[in-house]
Amino acid sequence: MIFDMKETKWIDEKDGQDFLEYIAYLSDIAAYLSLLYRYPFVEVYKSIKDYYEDFKLLAAEEYGVSLPKLPDMENMEVEYVRLFKANLEGVVAPLYSSVYTSEEGLVLRDSTLKLRELMMDHGFALKEDMKEIEDNLYVMLEFLSVMLKKMAEGNADSVPAAFIVVKDYMLPMKEEFCKRLKNGAKLEYFKAISDFLSLFVEELDRFFEFFCGKNI
Repeated sequence: MIFDMKETKWIDEKDGQDFLEYIAYLSDIAAYLSLLYRYPFVEVYKSIKDYYEDFKLLAAEEYGVSLPKLPDMENMEVEYVRLFKANLEGVVAPLYSSVYTSEEGLVLRDSTLKLRELMMDHGFALKEDMKEIEDNLYVMLEFLSVMLKKMAEGNADSVPAAFIVVKDYMLPMKEEFCKRLKNGAKLEYFKAISDFLSLFVEELDRFFEFFCGKNI
């Protein structure tokens, strides 16, 4: 595939600018969603809270998702741990793509190492003190946001990376992850962001089907 973000045969200049603005919009959503799936320690919780009302409005108007009042930090922390980190009955909804794409349901598979290499090729590497791996949902959303932002700035090199993250990692985990999260969550907040994530990944899938189909 050869991508040219600024000169295409299928969009005129005005439509092209609108299209780049739409990609920037997708980047902003991915960045905020990344926060929602991070552990809500003080700095993260504050960032979520600062933009939550705007996000609620967008979710309702553009995606038909009704977000509840933001839980307080303590309740959110407790539920986050139960859902994603540690639970006597088993983690409700692991955040790692490899859990949903391997028969063994294990993390740190070959797919994770390939994703690590892809991210490093684009200058994106986790800090050494971060006890996390690359196919964690919030890490993938953050990387995707960066790639989409570069696309919106006219950087064609980021297109294949964004495409791979959506098609090979996020889309395959979406259905089972969102089902587990929605069925297992006690706070309505987590059920609602599960609904939003599902719709957003589907939107990204349609976007890349359209964009890549037009540029092959």
